[in-house]
Amino acid sequence: MSKPKINMCNSDLGKHSFVDKTTVKNKLQEFNKLLDISRKEKRPLVLWFKADWCGHCKIVEPIFAKYRNKCVQNNSDLIMVIANLDTAKELFEHHKIDGFPVIKFFDSGKEIKEQEIQGSKKEEIENLLNRLTSKKKF
Repeated sequence: MSKPKINMCNSDLGKHSFVDKTTVKNKLQEFNKLLDISRKEKRPLVLWFKADWCGHCKIVEPIFAKYRNKCVQNNSDLIMVIANLDTAKELFEHHKIDGFPVIKFFDSGKEIKEQEIQGSKKEEIENLLNRLTSKKKF
């Protein structure tokens, strides 16, 4: 009998309990552990790069919150991660993020560059998150 998957729809880096903090030195390592879970369990992952002061990020915030709730309600397999510039600079540098917001999509640990969304393109973001949060795999 396989162990049940943990719901990971609410994954602010540094604020979740499913990554052993004793083995994580920074947010990049923490994200890499989530990516490893995505790879091993064949789960989709969405990574949203934002900054608190960014006006376009504030437009995306309620959309992301809506789909986090849908993700939880549908017991979706999706891993949703938020990376904030103020607390995850090394992750921004690693992914060469120089504008906000940026949403990256990973399938089973592999980045799908064609699905990357830059800016506050509400319809694109809604379409991607709706598709991903509607899937139930548990």
